[in-house]
Amino acid sequence: MQIKLAAAPNATPLLNVIVMILFFMVGSLTAIAAWHYGMIWLLLMLPLAWRYSRGAVSAYLLMAGYFLFGAYDFPRVFDVFFHGEQGWGIVIWLLHGLLLSLPYALSRRYGAYGLMAALLVTVLPPLGTIGWLSPLLVAGDLFPGFGIAGYAACMLVFFTISDSSLKGNASRNLLTALLLASIYCNATAPVFINNRLPLWFGQNTYLGNYPQDAVEGFERQLRLMRQVDAALRDGARLILLPEAIVDQWVPASEYWWEKEIDLARMKKATLLIGATLYEGRGHWIDALVVRGADTGLVRARIPAPIGMWNPFSAHTFDADMTGSGVIRLQGRTVAVSLCYEDTLVYPMALSFLMDHPQAILSSANNWFGADTDEPALQKLSIVLQARLYGVPLIRALNLPSGS
Repeated sequence: MQIKLAAAPNATPLLNVIVMILFFMVGSLTAIAAWHYGMIWLLLMLPLAWRYSRGAVSAYLLMAGYFLFGAYDFPRVFDVFFHGEQGWGIVIWLLHGLLLSLPYALSRRYGAYGLMAALLVTVLPPLGTIGWLSPLLVAGDLFPGFGIAGYAACMLVFFTISDSSLKGNASRNLLTALLLASIYCNATAPVFINNRLPLWFGQNTYLGNYPQDAVEGFERQLRLMRQVDAALRDGARLILLPEAIVDQWVPASEYWWEKEIDLARMKKATLLIGATLYEGRGHWIDALVVRGADTGLVRARIPAPIGMWNPFSAHTFDADMTGSGVIRLQGRTVAVSLCYEDTLVYPMALSFLMDHPQAILSSANNWFGADTDEPALQKLSIVLQARLYGVPLIRALNLPSGS
């Protein structure tokens, strides 16, 4: 007997309203349980609810509840970042959730195939540049070590659960095969996932936002240099620092950091320093400056929209949509994720399509995330991706001072 959660066409208006509220609540509770309480496997509730929806409105409300409540902290984070703009934060939060839900409504008439299309549209550019909380990230739990193929297998799971035309033995056999594949992947996943490589070190800090006062900024850099110096003397071979931790990297920065850079070079160690660089004509880049045994620069591919990346403004951080984000350090090929990119599927997928990274370096700055779940959501997103690709994750995070 088929369960019908959506009201029939001749149902009373009140019943229709109740059904719509029910779908919104299913999406909301799924997001909260998965992203705020770590029960990521509950994302499988979404294709199940999709299966019993009976139209664009119920599908839209299902996903609107999911995206809005998954990111319910956003207005508060926006308020801290922009120093008192919570009203605009609420507007952008609503627009983000409602916009990401739109492909799910437009594709509902195509059933399970429509769900597959909506999942892809919301992780690939242009919409994928704001595609936080993608349900596809459950692939890291279901198929660790499976790589890009894990996303395909995850979509097949979603298809099987959501397709009402699959009945009886066909549906059960396919789900059983996928379950066995998931068990196998979890049983054979590399044990070093999320552990540091030997002597590779992510330096967490609690320095808050970079101060406007020049003297305070210099004192902050001195504290950071002492931390780096101690790590180098303890034998670290690679030290990853948080995103934008030194604010602007200017010619004088090479002089300020000369002692630590020379020490790193002498010990055959590598420093990755989160900084911003001015390119001229109002354009900036968010990057990691590489010094020591290795030298170079790796830039963010998708800086945080509005806060950094404003493509229609004369003053903006530049994006690099086609960049691989891959660099060779200490004889290993690694993929770099800079802060906001942790929350997206597209940047890391591109890295692993274009190359074969042996580790992920995640450099983040959450000075604005005090008393919110935003840092935890961001961490969970990149951890799931490291599990999916079966590589170690080295992470450096800056948090508010005193946290």
